[in-house]
Amino acid sequence: MKITTRLVLQQFLNGLLEQLQHQKTIVIDAFFEYFFTKDEIIAILKSNIGNNTDEYLNVLHLDKKVLLEKISNADVLRYYLKDWNIEIEQNSAITAIEVYKTLEQLGLYTHYLMSKAIINWDEYDFSNYRSLSRKAGKVTTVYGLYDIDVEKEDVERVESPPKRFYETHENATIAMDELISQGTFKKEDVHVLPRLVGCT
Repeated sequence: MKITTRLVLQQFLNGLLEQLQHQKTIVIDAFFEYFFTKDEIIAILKSNIGNNTDEYLNVLHLDKKVLLEKISNADVLRYYLKDWNIEIEQNSAITAIEVYKTLEQLGLYTHYLMSKAIINWDEYDFSNYRSLSRKAGKVTTVYGLYDIDVEKEDVERVESPPKRFYETHENATIAMDELISQGTFKKEDVHVLPRLVGCT
């Protein structure tokens, strides 16, 4: 999915979630009546009740119909928006588990990164893994407008990242030129830099 499509959808879905949360009654769309398994409904409920063990143990004994009456459209949307964000973060994270999953997905069971501790990786190893992650469809390169003081290697550490990203360098440059011509930025204060983001 393109980064622009994802950000637009997330914006609208977050707005819808806010509206749904203000509903006075618990409403669940009829579509979901036979859609979710009992375990999925429990997972949605668990995300709402958190670590309240007593409440969690209580829902385990209820049948599916009763469980379904305890969740709303807002609960479903909140749960899946959170799940979507977790998936994006996991796809871009470099952890031993994600390295294993990526190499396994690509059928590279004997790849040297499978057995090399991440703490011992050098720039070549990170570059190699980023290439493999792209090939596996876990990450993609997007382009943002950054303050001129931000270097390419700093884009992931910036505390206030760009409000939006673009699929191509060309689109980011066009947007930058428009903002400069409108007086939002000065030409010498901003530039386009690439960044890897998790895919969904």
